[in-house]
Amino acid sequence: LPFLRNGYLYNLEEGLPADVKQNRYDYILCSHVLEHICFPEKLLSDIKGCLTQNGVLIVALPNLFHYSSRWKLVMGQFEYQDAGIWDNTHFRWYSYESGAKLLEGHGFSPVHKDVTGDLPLASVFKNVFSNKTAQFIFSLLKKISPGFFGYQLIYVARIK
Repeated sequence: LPFLRNGYLYNLEEGLPADVKQNRYDYILCSHVLEHICFPEKLLSDIKGCLTQNGVLIVALPNLFHYSSRWKLVMGQFEYQDAGIWDNTHFRWYSYESGAKLLEGHGFSPVHKDVTGDLPLASVFKNVFSNKTAQFIFSLLKKISPGFFGYQLIYVARIK
């Protein structure tokens, strides 16, 4: 079984390639894509047109308002990096709420929103808590404030 049927080198600012738009898909994954697009409207419109009636769009975005980024901003630091939230190729940044609003504003309805991440000071707590306990505490923290504790934003959406 092939793992990749086709590969494209394409500027997604222009939406999807024509031959991709001709097909219908049950799932489309945009993992760390939308933050690299200046104007995601065309791309999201094309994606909406390519999904089947019950199709699912899965989006992963870095979270600008993770506590580590907030601390940097409070300290007056806004320095691009080679990777991560402050990646120098990011044109846009999203919060837990603005990521959902982006999708809602372009005809999608998020059916599941979540975040990934770890306990604050995880390197310290890994010696104190078991992995299971740390995961449980993180699950409580993200219920309190997903936008504060989540490093990566995850959305599962369907067409409205």
